[in-house]
Amino acid sequence: MATTAASSPSDNKSGRRSESQTREVTIRPSIPRVLEAVRRIGHSPEDAILDLVDNSVQNHATIVGVVLSGQKSFEQIEIADDGSGMDELRLEEALRLGSLVEYPPDSLSKYGLGMKAAALSQGRRLTVLTRADGHSLLKAELDLEIIAARDDYVVRFLQPTTEEAETFEARTGGVGTLIRVDGIYPDSAKGLAATLNRVRYAVAETYHRFMTANDPVHFLVNGKEVEAFDPLFVGDPAVTALLEPKKLDFVDATGHKVVISVRANQLPHPPSQLDRRQTKERYDIKQKNIGVYVYRANRLIRRAETLGLFTPETKLLAFRASIDFSPDADEFFSSDVAKRRIVLADAVRTKLEDLLRPALHQSRDLWKSAKRVEPGQSEPTPHKAANSQINSKDSLLSTGRKEKLSPKDKAAKASKKIPRLSAEHRDKIRIIEVPELPDGLLWQPVLDKNGQVCVRINMGHPFHDKIYKSYKDEDPDLVEAVDYLLWALAHAEYNIGYDEDGKIEMMEELRRFASANLRRLLFE
Repeated sequence: MATTAASSPSDNKSGRRSESQTREVTIRPSIPRVLEAVRRIGHSPEDAILDLVDNSVQNHATIVGVVLSGQKSFEQIEIADDGSGMDELRLEEALRLGSLVEYPPDSLSKYGLGMKAAALSQGRRLTVLTRADGHSLLKAELDLEIIAARDDYVVRFLQPTTEEAETFEARTGGVGTLIRVDGIYPDSAKGLAATLNRVRYAVAETYHRFMTANDPVHFLVNGKEVEAFDPLFVGDPAVTALLEPKKLDFVDATGHKVVISVRANQLPHPPSQLDRRQTKERYDIKQKNIGVYVYRANRLIRRAETLGLFTPETKLLAFRASIDFSPDADEFFSSDVAKRRIVLADAVRTKLEDLLRPALHQSRDLWKSAKRVEPGQSEPTPHKAANSQINSKDSLLSTGRKEKLSPKDKAAKASKKIPRLSAEHRDKIRIIEVPELPDGLLWQPVLDKNGQVCVRINMGHPFHDKIYKSYKDEDPDLVEAVDYLLWALAHAEYNIGYDEDGKIEMMEELRRFASANLRRLLFE
């Protein structure tokens, strides 16, 4: 502890009062005790693995492989990526306790503790193998036993073994990073199978936006590729938009404007579906999943939070909201090192309360008003008549093409630019309402798994409000006629350009212009 000593008047032989004197002492912390505190930050195995994976994503990896090995419980964690790798200076800085790196604006890192804290929360030894393009393979090791013996923060740089070099080459392709954590603590060594399942789910949900980006990142857990899982099911035709993406502006302490984005969706109500069990499983309708999902730089950092804004209840089982912010808004979202807790700034809380209150109210109303569908009943829809007529007459309609192919064979030859439905719709639904479409399009052709043409209709376009919302009860014949018109346009577009990208792009441009002009004409 630093000590300050001040002399009294009697200490001064001249009899005059002397100025206070300060003594400064630099005292080394006990590194083993500090690291023990870091290890107790509160990471679960899956939380720790996600923080380690963040480094791979940050280093521009396109493939990230997580391997947990052991017998009944996991005894070692390995994470390998084909990212940019590190030279010796970068590796030294990465292993510093509290890295001095200036993180870029879109960085997933924040405190400079992520890799060390995450690894040492699970095991006593962290080994890093890495190679940057044009550099040699490096190996560094952080071992708590050596640190305890030396009472100092020691990082050992070692010569990689032949086996390590071969493993590195196989796992990364030659450039990238491989992190190994072993000496797993008994309180961390959970059952291997259960931990693998939790890790797969956590990766699927946390990085789903990276998996579905234009330049996707592929994640594998014990060799099996992980499929993205969007907890809000954005773009799913069975999901209702309670709140379209809304931007909120704030001014930070330096006077700069920062922006956060908020949206809310209502997932399907399982009891009102004929396949209620499948619906519940597909959309993961559970009490523990109610709430707000918080994203920082597109990485999910907190899931199913109430943020003190509401109480989870049965009527909100289908409510999902998201908050997006970039690192420049960090001061408005205080979080701990383990990302286990988010504290909102008062300014953000006030705006969120006002914004989400109507969405929460609507979510409760939708849940209460949804009618239970018993076997033998069909789900009511304003498009039922059009769906039935299109299905019955589809084979009789002109395609303008001479070749005779089954819908499935034709779809197999069709351009990949034509969207496909990921799941088969019950009752051969051809008219599909969706919360939004790219570029504000009113309609979009899409193929189901059987190669049948469907049309997506944008519920966020003013044409939907003008026709469908206004006339679905008052004039169902008009709604049916408009269904036929939009489906016929989608059907024509598919058959004219299904195997020619140039024609498809031209049709997309036509839809874009028509949708934009309709929006302007209908905007009041």
